[in-house]
Amino acid sequence: MKAQLILENGKRFSGEMFGDCKALTSVVIPKSISECDDNVFKGCNKNLKIKCHEDSYIYSFAKEKQLNYEFLYNNNYFNSDFAETKET
Repeated sequence: MKAQLILENGKRFSGEMFGDCKALTSVVIPKSISECDDNVFKGCNKNLKIKCHEDSYIYSFAKEKQLNYEFLYNNNYFNSDFAETKET
């Protein structure tokens, strides 16, 4: 079973919020996230894809932690394709 998650608003991810979520394959993270603990994705599916904006904190976090990511280019998170994306 695969799972996808769309987050709306918030400021911080703490602890191991998504820790050991092996079924989680993608997560859409808004620009409003400005802090994230180091272990927030600890033990997740190695193919987890973080969908974020290029000018966001979470993009810098994903790049630093060598996590898979895609850029979002519009604000329509809830369409059937989640949002326009560009693979990195």
